[in-house]
Amino acid sequence: MQRIDHPLPWSHLGTERTLSVFRYGAGTRKVYIQASLHADELPGMRTAWELKQRLAELETQGQLQGIIELVPVANPIGLDQHLQGSHMGRFELGSGKNFNRSFVELGAPVAELIGDRLGNDACANTALIRQAMGQVLDGLPAPVSQLDAIKWRGVSRFGLGD
Repeated sequence: MQRIDHPLPWSHLGTERTLSVFRYGAGTRKVYIQASLHADELPGMRTAWELKQRLAELETQGQLQGIIELVPVANPIGLDQHLQGSHMGRFELGSGKNFNRSFVELGAPVAELIGDRLGNDACANTALIRQAMGQVLDGLPAPVSQLDAIKWRGVSRFGLGD
C-alpha cells in the first residue's frame, strides 16, 4: 500500500489539511473509490476504512489485478466544520454551498481536445482521455474558496495520474 497525501490550500494559520489516497496493487487497470464528499455521511467513511483493511490483505496475498485507489475521507474540510456542537459537513460554511454539487463540467472540453482521435484500442483511448482530462483540470483557475479546493484540485484530479 502506498499512501499519498495531497495538501489542501485554505487551511487556518498554523494548520494543514491533507486529502489522503491509499493506493493498492499494480497494473494498468484502475479503480477509484471515495467516501464522504458529504463529510457528515459517516457510514461510507466507516465502510471505506473496513475496505482499506481488506485491500491490504488482498495486496499482501498478491490477489489484486490492478490498482485500487481509496479515499476514505474525500472532504477533510467538511469533516472539520462544526457549529455549536453540530457537525456541518454537507455545506461549505463560507458560502453555504453543497460540497456535492456544482462540479466543473469536463465532458465538452475533454471531447474538444480529443476530437476524432479515439480508436479501437481501449487502452490507448483510456490514456488519451486521462491525458485530456488532466489538461483540462490543469487549466482551471486557482481555487478561490475551500469549496473550490475540494472540487477542483482535490477529488477531481485523483484517478488520472500514474
